[in-house]
Amino acid sequence: MKTILLTFVFILSFFFWVVAQKTDFYVSPSGKDSNPGTISQPFATLEKARQAIDIISGKGLVEVPQFTVLLRGGTYHFEQSVVFSDLEIINSVRTITIKNFAEEKVVFSGGIRLPVSSFCLVKDKETLNRLRPEAKDKVVVFDLKANNIPYDSALIQQGFGHKIRSSSCTLYFNKELLPLARWPNEGKLPIGTVIDPGSKPRWDDPPYRGAIFKYDYDRAANWTKANDVWIYGVFANGFSDDNLKVESFNQKGKTLKTVQPHTYGVFSSTDTSTWDITHARQLRGYYVYNLLEEIDLPGEYFLDRKTGKLYLWPPNNLENAEIELTELTEPFLVFYNTSKISVSGIQFECSRGMGIYLNYADGINIENCVFRNLSLLGISIGESYGSLTLPSLKKKIVDSQIQNQNNRIENCTIYNTGSGGIYLEGGDRVNLVSGNNTITNCEIHGYSKIQKAGVAAIALKGVGNSVSHCYIHDAPHMAIQLWGNNHLIEYNHIQNVCTNTSDAGAVYAGRNPSALGTIIRYNFFDSIIQPENLVCAIYLDDGTCGYKVTDNIFYRCGNPEKFGNGFGTFHINGGYGNYMDNNLFIECKRAYGGTSWTDKKWIEYLTKGVVPVRLKEVNIDSDIYQEAYPMLKSLRDTLTLPPRFNYTSNDLLVRCGEFAKGSYQHKAYWETNDDPGFVDFKNKDFTLKIDSEALNKYPGFRTIPFKEIGLMKQRLTR
Repeated sequence: MKTILLTFVFILSFFFWVVAQKTDFYVSPSGKDSNPGTISQPFATLEKARQAIDIISGKGLVEVPQFTVLLRGGTYHFEQSVVFSDLEIINSVRTITIKNFAEEKVVFSGGIRLPVSSFCLVKDKETLNRLRPEAKDKVVVFDLKANNIPYDSALIQQGFGHKIRSSSCTLYFNKELLPLARWPNEGKLPIGTVIDPGSKPRWDDPPYRGAIFKYDYDRAANWTKANDVWIYGVFANGFSDDNLKVESFNQKGKTLKTVQPHTYGVFSSTDTSTWDITHARQLRGYYVYNLLEEIDLPGEYFLDRKTGKLYLWPPNNLENAEIELTELTEPFLVFYNTSKISVSGIQFECSRGMGIYLNYADGINIENCVFRNLSLLGISIGESYGSLTLPSLKKKIVDSQIQNQNNRIENCTIYNTGSGGIYLEGGDRVNLVSGNNTITNCEIHGYSKIQKAGVAAIALKGVGNSVSHCYIHDAPHMAIQLWGNNHLIEYNHIQNVCTNTSDAGAVYAGRNPSALGTIIRYNFFDSIIQPENLVCAIYLDDGTCGYKVTDNIFYRCGNPEKFGNGFGTFHINGGYGNYMDNNLFIECKRAYGGTSWTDKKWIEYLTKGVVPVRLKEVNIDSDIYQEAYPMLKSLRDTLTLPPRFNYTSNDLLVRCGEFAKGSYQHKAYWETNDDPGFVDFKNKDFTLKIDSEALNKYPGFRTIPFKEIGLMKQRLTR
């Protein structure tokens, strides 16, 4: 009856909509879905507004409708996605705008608030006996089952080499993520002698089995009643982390056995058997977590997933505290096989999944939004991360005209996420048709709270997409990971990333020599250096070819002094045909570095493993690829291998060490140990004055527009 009445109201208003060609709906946390959606009688949910739009669009009441959904201030709690999927009208000029009303603060939350009044001090003797002495009169308990609050049944394995998916539930106290109780509280434990490294799924080593290795501490004697113990750490290479469930602690022999294998197997902390293992040894180690017995600091908690009891040592006074448990595993918003929708002025938070998911999308604009405290990432275009179980999305699209194109993410802030910031795949690589998707003026930081390796602030895939004027900073691994062709990375400020990894770069690409044509220009790479680890600003790995890197500024990047060849500001591993020009290096120990491959290794690279498959995916012998990238004509000529060089020209080095090491051919460059004429060297304003010594003595060097790099516009940051 309510649906019939609502439809009747729409029909009565038909004449107005035809004349105005615009319809506004209002939504408020204090509204009702039985309301007509006006400013005085708003809906309660965005889903109801979506249904109202579908009713009008489905009846064809207007030919050029413009819908606006205005969200009044407040918090909206989501238990499932709101899905916009317009299979019939994807080519229409219909537009939908979803935004906050009059700058009011709008929050989409995927969590459940736990009432403080339901927390009480632990009193039962069995639990008190398991707690550490310093925690006995500090830990409170909340019964999730008794309060009918849903929670997941188990922790899951997350880490490098595993498909990213929605996390187990997490706990926030006054918007701050709390840690599961762990030991030690800081640092890592060394991996002792490895009895069995376990299988190595990266190299297809079934049947899969866990690892067994020795430990040298007595603390495990306190954990005999714990039945869901996990370890987190770096177990092999420096760029791969993992979470492994403990099958058992052998107290007598002091050995630990894991349930799952690590992607590359497990190696002791002192192992130096290979180059990869050697340079990662200072990172290798683990800590033990998910233990009631290890709640020994304010802020630590433990969830008994069998009983549903949550134990917490509050980090601050419980009175008036906001304690939230994440619940939502799906995206808040889904745009699937649809077009021309804008979202702005919304804060997405407190979820086990991601903020917004797009696929088969054209002209979706996401502006002035905040994504924080999400266990996955902020926005995904094209990759579901296994978190979408919606029946409406399982239908296969046949001959869709939409391939993720012309979508725009602008003026957004993304921070404190679990597994990255933005994933963007768009365009048609087979035919080299650009996606024209853009990410601009976004700040992304702290984007690896759960998976600390193998994820990036921005992962770019496909062809012809761009990232510009972003500020990416303070994270343990990559800033930008690149796959595909003809991308544009420009005017970005990238600072203090790759802080807890090795064999990594702030901008990284690798393992596909058909992925050519990307340009990296006018960026400021700021302090990408770790004294004990191999990191660099730009890493063109495993045969990457055909990049152009020009007019960038590199300040204190790279580490060429460790483990033989080391990493310069650049590191090129085996690839060739890359052109670097007019770059400015400041206090870098080496500008260009790399590893040259023998002919034998290059032939094996082209003929074995994943590379031949990737070359066939796009048909590099097609006219499209041969015309776009002439170097491909000789790429697979294994009888008469082409010269494999990279090319540098016109660089300026200020207070730097070695210029280059590796397969490079160089043109002119100029070095100085003096201030070459920067506007403010001390405060890192590396704009060259018009009368600078560098421009007078080295007139070929082009001025880099330093003041135009980084964030340019005001953003929503709350």
